Amino acid sequence: MDYAIEEGLRRGRQEGRQEGIEVGEKKGIEKLIVSMRKNGASMEFIQKTTGLLEKDIQQILKKNRRESIKILALLISYSLIKFIY
Repeated sequence: MDYAIEEGLRRGRQEGRQEGIEVGEKKGIEKLIVSMRKNGASMEFIQKTTGLLEKDIQQILKKNRRESIKILALLISYSLIKFIY
């Protein structure tokens, strides 16, 4: 295989791995924030722990609520369909 192609593939894999790590870290922090809030942690504690601004934390919590509502709606729809049939 041509050196340029091999180098391009190597770089692409490396960038993909790095992007995957960053996405995983972000999702992990989001889960941590949601869990801490559900367990009664104050906004100040969450800010100190994560290093994020309150507005960013609020955004994450709002996103989580929307996702929870979507999941609940799907579960209700599934239950109704199953009940009808």
